[in-house]
Amino acid sequence: GRTLMVDIGPSMTEIDVSALCAMLRKDVLARPGHPQLSLALETAANLLGEEPEVLSAFSNLVDNALKYGVDWKFGGIYRDGLRKGGALVKEKEFWQHSESLVGFLDAYAVFHDPRCLNAFECLWDFINKHMIVHEIGEWRVLLDRQGKPLDTNVGNDWKNAYHTGRAMCECQLRL
Repeated sequence: GRTLMVDIGPSMTEIDVSALCAMLRKDVLARPGHPQLSLALETAANLLGEEPEVLSAFSNLVDNALKYGVDWKFGGIYRDGLRKGGALVKEKEFWQHSESLVGFLDAYAVFHDPRCLNAFECLWDFINKHMIVHEIGEWRVLLDRQGKPLDTNVGNDWKNAYHTGRAMCECQLRL
């Protein structure tokens, strides 16, 4: 089968597109709005000529994120959850937000579904109001569901400008 190089974790990883699509059909996806997977599927669709199986998997991932990942009441996207059954961890972490902004814009470009733009706006409003420390231009690491900081630092051993800075550049290109 065809493979795709995807930036997951500290290095590039080769992913079998058919295996990725098969995984997404199962109930094993841990993060409802996992951005690297949505971007991988969108990229795979472009590389493979928008094969129906890839677009179907991307559509399922987006539908799942819209149904279970987005917090439509308080804004933002939940930190962790099951593919079916809703969020398990309702805290809000910086990297899921920054990457999901791009993922929802990509989903809108592919499917023209206004729910994707609504989700983008829901996330951006939460980020702009609660996550960004505007005085210094950096994002908080972790917030509770309503947007109160659980970690008042804007950095830690795992946080760098990759997610937030790249996401802002990618959003600007798409908007």
